[in-house]
Amino acid sequence: MKIGIDLDEVTFDFLGYFLNYYNKRFGESKKPSDIKTYKFWENGIGKDREDSVSIVNDFFRSPEAYSMPLLKAAGEVIFELSRLHDVSFITARPIWTRAQTQEQLKRALGREQDLHYSGDFHKGQGKSKLEICSDLGAKVMVDDSMDFLLECAKSGVVGLLYTQPWNREVVLNGNPKRVNDWYEVWREISKLT
Repeated sequence: MKIGIDLDEVTFDFLGYFLNYYNKRFGESKKPSDIKTYKFWENGIGKDREDSVSIVNDFFRSPEAYSMPLLKAAGEVIFELSRLHDVSFITARPIWTRAQTQEQLKRALGREQDLHYSGDFHKGQGKSKLEICSDLGAKVMVDDSMDFLLECAKSGVVGLLYTQPWNREVVLNGNPKRVNDWYEVWREISKLT
């Protein structure tokens, strides 16, 4: 079975490392619990969307961006999923991070990974995550974006919503299904095979 997996806040601890960078740079003290939407500009990170994207891009130019650890159990579960299924990573990171991101995945997971970049956040850099899922023939997508997973559900892709502060209050009804950790990801995917 083909499985798509998001990177930031699903595979890697992006938010913790980004906020550490942001707080040092701007003298603030934002915590992950302060982030109520992944549209960072709506959380006071940057003056507007453009400024916020610029700050995130500056983070991706820093060494801190590529020292992020995997979320708990992500490595072992992804390893097992890769033995049994065809796993691809689909990210909205800027495409110019390709070499560093591939190296980060290789260090964390032990080998080069199938990696795709969407234009969902950085407009004009490629297809949407939904189009990539469709092109790959993905049957399952693990992501932290409720909006994206609802699009997937309409296309017949099973969505697993990885719980994060910005999606904690979302009430789910079938597809997508909430997962709180990588062990739950494993259990839900196991039910599908």
